[in-house]
Amino acid sequence: MKDIAIFLFIIFTVNGCASSVGWGKKFEVLHKNSKSITVKYDSVLADFSDFSSVVDDHCEKYGKEAVPDERKDSQSNSVFGGIQTVTFLCEK
Repeated sequence: MKDIAIFLFIIFTVNGCASSVGWGKKFEVLHKNSKSITVKYDSVLADFSDFSSVVDDHCEKYGKEAVPDERKDSQSNSVFGGIQTVTFLCEK
C-alpha cells in the first residue's frame, strides 16, 4: 500500500510539472488587457508561429493589431535560450 501511495505521489508531481512552460508546455499567457499581452514561451519547443494566433486574436478583440513592445526586450531565464518572455502592444 505504501508503494502505491509513493507511486501516485510521483505521478501527480511529474504531471503538475508537465503543465508548466519548460516542462512540456510550449507557451502561456502571463498577462493580457486591452493595451497589451505578455507571453512566456519555451524557445526550444516553440517560436512566434506557435502563439501568434493567440496574440493576434487577443488584440483583434479590441480592433487593434499586435506590435512587439520595443521597450521590453525578450527576457531569458537561461544562458542557452530556454524560457523567454515577450510583450506585444495592442495598437490601432
